[in-house]
Amino acid sequence: MVMKELWTIETADGFEKSFKNLRKRHAQSADRALIKTYHYLNVWLNNPQLGRGFNNPGWIHQEGRGIMAVDQGTQSNLAPVRIYFWLEESEYKMWLIRAGDKKSQYADIAYCHRWLEEFKSSQ
Repeated sequence: MVMKELWTIETADGFEKSFKNLRKRHAQSADRALIKTYHYLNVWLNNPQLGRGFNNPGWIHQEGRGIMAVDQGTQSNLAPVRIYFWLEESEYKMWLIRAGDKKSQYADIAYCHRWLEEFKSSQ
């Protein structure tokens, strides 16, 4: 029996700073989004019973060019935040790129698209 390689998390330069800044403004929401990120990693990506083409949960969003985002979920008392990531499928790595709230959403997505272009060009 061939074992499926497990996905791991890597952080892009600047992710920790963006998460720390988000956490200063929206601690509960940021923590909840981080918990959901690990939940996605463990329950969806590292689940041996799910194969390619599985449906993502509703709190995972496609942001174009392969960038994805996880939000804080449906608790009404939480501020809308997102953690942006990219899946490097060949290496089984989930790259955490940026964390932000609704006000910075468009800038965060643009940042992630630039990061991905630079990442791919450096390979």
